[in-house]
Amino acid sequence: MLPRARHARYAIATAAAAALATAAPGQLRVVNYNVAGLQGDLSAMIDVFEHIRSDDVPGFAVAPHIYVFQEVQTDDVAQLLAAINVATPGYTYTQATYTNDGKNGFAGAQALYFRSDALVEVPAHHEDIYTGAQRYCDRWHLKLLGYDSPDAELYVYGMHLKADPNSSSELTRYNGVIAVRANADELPENADLPADTHIIYAGDMNFYSNTEAGYAHFLLPGPGVAIDPLGSGPWGGSGHALIHTQSPREIISGPLIGGGMDDRFDFQLISTELDDALGLSIIPGTYRSVGNDGGHYNAAINDGDNDYFPSQTTRSNHLADALHEASDHLPIIVDYQLPARIGATLPADFGRVIEGTLHAVPLTVSNTVAAVVPVGGDQLLYSYAATGDVFGNGSGNIEPMGSPVDHFIILSTSAAGEISGTVTVSSVSQGAGSVQVDTGGTIVRAAAASFDGITVVTETTIPVTVEPDTGAHQIHVDVHNVGYDALQALLDVDNVFGSAPRFGFQGGLAGGIGAAPAQLTFTFDSDGAAAGPHVLTASVETSDEDIPGAQVTNLDLTIEVMVEAEALLGDLDGDGDVDFGDLLIVIGQWGPCPAPPAQCPADLNGSGGVGFDDILVILANWSA
Repeated sequence: MLPRARHARYAIATAAAAALATAAPGQLRVVNYNVAGLQGDLSAMIDVFEHIRSDDVPGFAVAPHIYVFQEVQTDDVAQLLAAINVATPGYTYTQATYTNDGKNGFAGAQALYFRSDALVEVPAHHEDIYTGAQRYCDRWHLKLLGYDSPDAELYVYGMHLKADPNSSSELTRYNGVIAVRANADELPENADLPADTHIIYAGDMNFYSNTEAGYAHFLLPGPGVAIDPLGSGPWGGSGHALIHTQSPREIISGPLIGGGMDDRFDFQLISTELDDALGLSIIPGTYRSVGNDGGHYNAAINDGDNDYFPSQTTRSNHLADALHEASDHLPIIVDYQLPARIGATLPADFGRVIEGTLHAVPLTVSNTVAAVVPVGGDQLLYSYAATGDVFGNGSGNIEPMGSPVDHFIILSTSAAGEISGTVTVSSVSQGAGSVQVDTGGTIVRAAAASFDGITVVTETTIPVTVEPDTGAHQIHVDVHNVGYDALQALLDVDNVFGSAPRFGFQGGLAGGIGAAPAQLTFTFDSDGAAAGPHVLTASVETSDEDIPGAQVTNLDLTIEVMVEAEALLGDLDGDGDVDFGDLLIVIGQWGPCPAPPAQCPADLNGSGGVGFDDILVILANWSA
């Protein structure tokens, strides 16, 4: 059956890519693919990359973080980079160290590209390892961004071992694996490289069966021992069709090899550290040959309908057509969970707190692993401990994509002054490492509310004398914050309680009282007021500024207003007028005034004696 007509970059893949382009970085997706020297249809290959970007067979889709390609000629390196960038909008890929060593005339070289938002290469650790038949395996050292632990690093070996099923080629493959394993086995012994190394062995290895010496050597015990995620059993025959990777075409077309889907030549083998479900580790069930639905044994991948995307025949058929035209191999996709990642926040400046207050600030811990689904990240097991002028310790655990957890760190508030502290959050979860967060602020004395500016006076009486019928009189009362400086709380006057006839409160409620006092203003209406005392008893409610530990202080205020008319000059008998009675008192005290302290009220002009001038005062003020 001839292949169906292929649709360039079909709408489903494009829509999915656009929808997912702004998603979180997600768990690690690694792809290896023999691109056959880009001798297939480049547009079809871009379609394949778009499908890989939107591949949600395991229940999620993320943009691949790493592409490892085989058969890459020097002239194709830039073109291949442009192709994956075009196919993955919203992300930028970076070319890792590329070496060729004259392989353009043979099977091409290995090339690795990685997402620059998620990974960085350590170029100094790149190596070329000769595997025979003019072929080299490349080793790359990559680090996950956002992690400080060496457990968040991995080594990728990209290789294309000698092809053909004859004994000579098999021996060449075996010797190549020996060289690769020898290099990997030395990684933990190299002082520049971390122990417990995460290793991916990827590429077109051309193993014809699980009994090949080269394949078996990968699985031998040692520091770099490899695990086959699909198991180490046989893979030949129709019963294992789902894992075959060559060839997606039956008919040879130019340089692309035909023969149908009947060989498992492409692999992603992993070290034991990637198979322990801790930190950076394979997500079980995600290893797959892209586009292989298991129903095309010894046939072209697009022979009839394809069901790689379950219940999405049209989408699957488009992918199958693209794979048929792009290369003579299928890509391998494997998804890996990322290490847990500690997120910790603490107020950098908790502000001002009243001395002696029991106060805590929130420590928020989160698992910030960039997972798209919970299986894409590791659990965060953490503990925290505070040092300095803060106290607290504890522990917890947070699943990937789980909610943040709040803990409380207690401040030392025993004395006024600047304080600071550090909280260290550490984890035993592989690769999570530890983080430190700092906090600081000021402990201040409580405000000192007072009616006096020198000492604390919380109760006072203010006497005032007014004449009747002289209108409204203002009475001012100062409220002080005694002893204020930068290590004392500001004072707020919040309210005034109390009322009495003829009294009113005009204003003066104030906040933020420091060195300068606030002035309260009361009024008294004297019009029609009866002679004698009038009293207002009030409570002035004050408080510390609005900070933790703020307290309320009430000041007791009494205002006594005496209403009395000004004395009438000459009214010596106090009857409210000047008449004969007052004249008789002047005559009765005639002569020099007695020596003090004796009184001399009839000396109206202050001359020191009582005489005619005082009579003249009586006559001038006569009111009878």
